[in-house]
Parts: sequence; structure tokens; C-alpha cells
Amino acid sequence: MVPKGWKKLIGEEIADKITKGSSPKWQGFDYQDSGCLFVTSENVREGYLDISKPKYLPLEFNEKLKNSQLKQGDILINIVGASIGRSCLIQKDISPANINQAVCLFRVKKNISHEYVSFYLQAPHIVRKLLGSQTESARPNLSLSDLRSFSFDIPPIFEQEKIASILSTWDEAIEKLEKLIETKKKRKKGLMQQLLNPKKKYGKLPDGWKLKKMEECVKYEGGAQPPRDTFIFEERLGYIRLIQIRDYKTDNFKTYIKEELARKKCTKEDVMIGRYGPPIFQVLRGIEGAYNVALMKAIPRDGLDREYMYYFLSQEKIERYLDGFSQRSAGQAGIEMDMLLSYPFPLPTKKDQEKIVVVLTAVDKEISLYHAKLDKLKNQKKGLMQQLLTGKKRVQI
Repeated sequence: MVPKGWKKLIGEEIADKITKGSSPKWQGFDYQDSGCLFVTSENVREGYLDISKPKYLPLEFNEKLKNSQLKQGDILINIVGASIGRSCLIQKDISPANINQAVCLFRVKKNISHEYVSFYLQAPHIVRKLLGSQTESARPNLSLSDLRSFSFDIPPIFEQEKIASILSTWDEAIEKLEKLIETKKKRKKGLMQQLLNPKKKYGKLPDGWKLKKMEECVKYEGGAQPPRDTFIFEERLGYIRLIQIRDYKTDNFKTYIKEELARKKCTKEDVMIGRYGPPIFQVLRGIEGAYNVALMKAIPRDGLDREYMYYFLSQEKIERYLDGFSQRSAGQAGIEMDMLLSYPFPLPTKKDQEKIVVVLTAVDKEISLYHAKLDKLKNQKKGLMQQLLTGKKRVQI
């Protein structure tokens, strides 16, 4: 049921252009340090364009592929791969710029608000609807035909603009909070550097501290890999969760094995390390179960507090150090254990460890509170999108 005064229009009725880009390899071009900005699905985030790590191609690529040249106000939609359906609006001039074949350029007509259409495509209920229309394929795939025939609920232009203005206000609040969280994380990083690696006075560590090697302070215990034919994918009595690296990011791939097959187990409090990457040496915790060979458990030896160990191992410089010595297996980077075990470990007194943990835990709690506020704002925005973009709640003009 279309709200009074609204129209149900398909993509080709509201857009001047619906197209996609091309691979530079197909056109005989290579990346370079400057030139034409090349936008891929990695750059298209949920609601914003991330060009913090830009890729460039020769300007000739832009001139040759005029059909996929980007303009301010264009909407980009990922149409292939794991991020299918993710979209964003180009809010400023980034020309010269082009997209690759995994991204759709959706350029709306002048009598349609591109901000409104962008919010419409980001709404969770619309994304689900869009993905339901995707072309039959072994690989997740949206065709240009899918987008040309996709149905949009379009209110009068003044209502489009009002809805976009309201949702933009929420985006501004979300962005402000995200920047605050980043500031707090940078402060934490600086504190960790200062507290975990104190400047030596006269070439010596603080009183009571001892310079040791990693292997003298931490024991690493590798995981075990049960046969794949023993896996089930739903919780059942007598079974235990088998933890993989990806499980610390998503619950979409929960796997279980029989209790008697669980040779290596961990608790939620245990400090786990991702052995393979990229990135290698991810410091993880928070799941209870059996862990596979891609993980290892970090166990503090006598004199080392587990929480202090967690913060020490979480330092980015350790990851960078190990990445330089990583061994590759089946295309994955892996930890060079000899280099890890010989890594220098300035061990504080037990009392100093406890003090440092108190400071860093307080910072983590503060960051967690801001994350909770951010999640609340995002959920409120989703609810508002559901109301405004379906016409269930009409705006006052």
C-alpha cells in the first residue's frame, strides 16, 4: 500500500544512469601513486565512502571509461561479493574518479532527492528486499537489471527533502560520537605506549622491572582440528562450540563438535591469539569453547598478571613486528614463533602491573560506554528509517 501522495516507481524511472565500472586489468592499466581515483567495493561502506586508503589509475582510464565517471551526488551500490547491497552517497567532489565492475553507479534524476534515495537504499528492510531480488548465481550478485526494475516508494520532493534532513541529523550525531570514540582510542594507544614501555632512565628500567623474553613470561598453547565430518551447525546437548578466528567477529558461522573431541578449550576470559592472517597476531577473547588450529591460547607464567598480559600483547607494534617475519601457508600469513618467543618483554613488578591494568581498564570501560551509546543511536536511526521511508510516520512540512 503506497502512502497517500507517494508514488511507487522503479529504478529506471528515477535514475538518469544505472551502470557499473570495469577492471583496470581488462583495459590494460596499472595502479600508480596519483591520477584518477579508483573506487572499489571496499571503499563503499555502510552509508559513507571510505577513501582513507585510495587507489589511483592513469587519467587515461578515466577518459576512456566515461560511462563510469563519478560525480558528487552519485549513489554507489556494491553488487558482487560479501558486501553486496552496501551503499553510500558521494557527498563531495572526488573527480576524476571511476568505479570497478563490483560497484553500481546509480545517478538519480534532478527532480528526485539523491539524499532520500541514498537513505532509502540503506534502510535494513530495503536491503533485505533488494537482496531478495538478486540474480540467480553461485556467487552473490545483483545485476543492473535488478536495480533498474527495483521498486522505490517516492514521496513528493518536499517530503523527500524533509525525511533526508531528519535522517542527516541522526547521521551527524552518529559521526560526532564515532569521532569521539576514535579520539578515546588514540588516547588509549598513547597511554599503552607510555605505561607498557616506560622511558628508561640512565639506560635502566623502572625499579623492580626486569627485561625478559616473551617465552619467559608467556606460554602459547596451540589449538586442535577435529575432522570436518564431525561438525554440526546447531547447539545440541553433549556438544561444544568449535571456535575459529572469524567467530570473534560474527556468530553467523557457529560450529559445534562432540565434547569428547574437544582437545583444547578456552574460557571467555582467556586471551586468544589468531595465528594466521591478515592481520596476523589478532588478540581475541570473549568466547567459551574448543579452539581450532588457527588459534592459540596465551597463558601467563608466574609473576605475570593475565590482564596485564592482555594489554601488553594488544600493542600494535608487536603485530607490525611479527608481520615482517610472517610465514605463508596456503596463501595465509602465519606467526613466526621463534621471533614471537624472543620478543623483549619488560616485566613490571606485580604492584605496577595492577596499577597499569586499573588505568587501562578504566579507559576501556569509558570506550565501551560510548560504543553502547553509538549502538543505541544506530538502532534508533534504523527504527526511524522504517517509519519515515515507508510513510508510516509522515513528516510535518
